[in-house]
Amino acid sequence: MLLDRIVGFLFSAEDIKRLEYEGVQNRRRESGANTGRRLSHLLRTIGEQVYRRHQRLLAVSWQDQQISVVCENAAGRRELNVLRTDNLYDLWVRMYLQRSQ
Repeated sequence: MLLDRIVGFLFSAEDIKRLEYEGVQNRRRESGANTGRRLSHLLRTIGEQVYRRHQRLLAVSWQDQQISVVCENAAGRRELNVLRTDNLYDLWVRMYLQRSQ
């Protein structure tokens, strides 16, 4: 099973706040250009898909051009979804365009 092979990181609430603050500061310093290919963009896209499916995100693993996402559905079953980064980029573009309207 995928979860047996994952080496992960645990973030405290303070870590998450700090990372969010640092991300905001970095975005302010940059030219404002969104590429959709950054890790933060891909993770936001994954998070949005998990939210839309009313699932709970358990794990994310990235290898080459594929991202494996383990979620728990409403019935409590774990599901593994393997997504290609180019497909996630396409989803990100749609989300970006929807926000800009």
